[in-house]
Amino acid sequence: MSSPKTREGGRWGLSSSGHFQLHDGEAPVVTLDPIGARHLSVQLANGRLGSLDYLHHTASLNLAQARANTEGTMTLVTTARDPGVANWLDTAGLHQGSIFVTWQQFPAHLDPRVRGKRDVQLVKLAQLDPSIAGLISAERREQLTARAVAYARRFAQ
Repeated sequence: MSSPKTREGGRWGLSSSGHFQLHDGEAPVVTLDPIGARHLSVQLANGRLGSLDYLHHTASLNLAQARANTEGTMTLVTTARDPGVANWLDTAGLHQGSIFVTWQQFPAHLDPRVRGKRDVQLVKLAQLDPSIAGLISAERREQLTARAVAYARRFAQ
């Protein structure tokens, strides 16, 4: 993933992007810091930069949907199969694609030394840090149902 780049003078937002190419049993683990932004969103795309099915898959997450770490950061795990963590970015079965992150609406001018991207690692799923919040299948169903309700509310005719 690239280092976040300032957009519109630093007050409106930052963006970062990267690519993933996964083998079975491995996942990029990304830790992001909201750094005071009112909005932080992460979205996966296919190799042609088309959005994945974010209605039926957790192919995107934002601050309201993600579970924060104790210090306020968020750690995301990207895989083709559910690893049982709260902040799973679901590739919808793809093993390669792109990831986009945006931070938007800061309360004041953003210090250029601020780092929204804390850490990026490629790990074996069997070696996932146990401190990453776990999620049981019932919670995953609730998460997907909440996505569907929000989608319907946003795009209702």
